[in-house]
Amino acid sequence: MGYHSQMDINLRIKPTLEKQFTALVIRKREEESELARYYLQDLQIEEGRIRFTEYYNKWYGDGEFARFLAPYVQEGSLVFRGEDRTNWGYWFDGKGNVQIMEFIERPTNKYFHRA
Repeated sequence: MGYHSQMDINLRIKPTLEKQFTALVIRKREEESELARYYLQDLQIEEGRIRFTEYYNKWYGDGEFARFLAPYVQEGSLVFRGEDRTNWGYWFDGKGNVQIMEFIERPTNKYFHRA
């Protein structure tokens, strides 16, 4: 049984590393790994941005994917929203570091509509 989640990716490849990253992705696609199976087979680069044709999927090994991307991307984020409304993600500082993002769900004093 798997867990479906929606991936929101807001990352750009560093322009100086785009050719190197593209070559690495092509080479890694040949491996039999979760990284290749769940991420690299569908990964596309359009004008420096990382894209996928499908963003709602059973994503496995997201931490491994984040570590794989970290040296090559500018500042940005990779966020997952689970089918049970759980949110988790990663923040990239553009210097090769990646941090786990925590999401706190709590009510605020702001209302869209108040009766």
